[in-house]
Amino acid sequence: MKAPSVSETRWLVAIVLCGTALRIVMLLFQAGELNADPDGYVGYATVLKTTGTFSSPWSTQPSAFRPPLYPMVLAALLWIGMPTAFAVGLINILGTASLTATAWWLVRKLGLVGVWPALAAAIVAIDPLMMKYSTQPMTEVCSATLLSLAILHFLEAIPGHLESAGSSDEVADEPPGNSERTVSVRECFKSGLYFGLAALCRPVALITCAVVCGSVIVFGACGIPVARPDRTTPVQRRRSRIRLRAGLMTAIVAAVVVSPWIIRNAVQFHAFIPATTHGGYTLLLGNNEAFYREVVNAPGQPVWSGPGLSAWQTAMNQEMQNSGVTPGSEVETDVWMYQKAVDSIRHEPDLFLKAVVLRWKRFWALTPSRDDGERSVIVSSVVGIWYLVLWIGIFSSLPACFVRRSADVQMLWLAVLSFLLLHSFYWTNTRMRAPLMGVLCVLAVYGWQFVLSLKRSTAEPKEFSS
Repeated sequence: MKAPSVSETRWLVAIVLCGTALRIVMLLFQAGELNADPDGYVGYATVLKTTGTFSSPWSTQPSAFRPPLYPMVLAALLWIGMPTAFAVGLINILGTASLTATAWWLVRKLGLVGVWPALAAAIVAIDPLMMKYSTQPMTEVCSATLLSLAILHFLEAIPGHLESAGSSDEVADEPPGNSERTVSVRECFKSGLYFGLAALCRPVALITCAVVCGSVIVFGACGIPVARPDRTTPVQRRRSRIRLRAGLMTAIVAAVVVSPWIIRNAVQFHAFIPATTHGGYTLLLGNNEAFYREVVNAPGQPVWSGPGLSAWQTAMNQEMQNSGVTPGSEVETDVWMYQKAVDSIRHEPDLFLKAVVLRWKRFWALTPSRDDGERSVIVSSVVGIWYLVLWIGIFSSLPACFVRRSADVQMLWLAVLSFLLLHSFYWTNTRMRAPLMGVLCVLAVYGWQFVLSLKRSTAEPKEFSS
């Protein structure tokens, strides 16, 4: 990428500082949120700081119910004497600043300059979903930052970033020397590192890494250009081989980063646990008879909470106990819940398909459901308009993948596809798209620029020869 000008750098710094100032103000007015612990991460961090073991805060048993990275970082800050609220706020502020800068670089990586990188950075800095979770001890901000960094460096690792029809890249010779290969190795290491860390923060990053790297590996192994599968040249075939190496190296580094967690779980639980023991619950939560009856088939498909959810949880625990599952065993519980969910899917495929549609609707919802927090009508309207405009840009970038033949934009959409793939099965609400918000904001800006460029081209007067 061309180095940014002094003016562009100043704009980036100004946006990051403004976003940081906004977060600080929010943290001051919502200080109580910092001491909340809806997912138990503070509890895990406290136990880790006190005992040195990754154990559940509700028992003294070792746990793999939550991913380890966020509690480990939080525990390190608590260990040096930092108050919990300050540590949570600091992590989220630094994460937001990094995510803002990463979105700026991603837009530049897509070939857009001028106002567009600054616009993307500003959108990320004030995105309602990112603002909401930047005041809580949760993984949304950190996972969004790590995943965006992983994708940015992966795009740096693969050559031929923008392969438009008729581009000179298709006929140009390879640059002399091994500079391209050297850059690829360095960027692959960074990308794999961030993918691994993102997976230790939110396991969905494992799926994203597999989809993104896997697509490049498959196309590279076949010698097919990512952006122009209909046309190959010797240069493109060489670049495809470089992409193959890039995909393999990135995936290997990511696997190495995640391996200590996998080894620890194998030793501790005598089972292969690459993610967490929470997956069975989230799969069963969205695929069971009660959910199908009370939500999927119910008029208006209401939010599942209150007495209905509590009654199902009580009945599920009783059934699990009757089935001989050892109380407190995370592995046995996880396996039993996975099998129960698979049975529900197999026995009621029609309702499962309806549930998939519901999950996709909630993933792309303009406003959060009530289980994500109460809000006023005015706030809901503003948030709804915000995401409506954002979604217009995002889905406008989809045809741009085929019109401009941009491999980079296709990689971003593959990341989106990985989330949709996972959340076709698992419990889903608007919160689940939070780790993807950096990518989504970048796609929105790219889509807006694409639409405006089409309007300009149609508005330009055409010359006719006499």
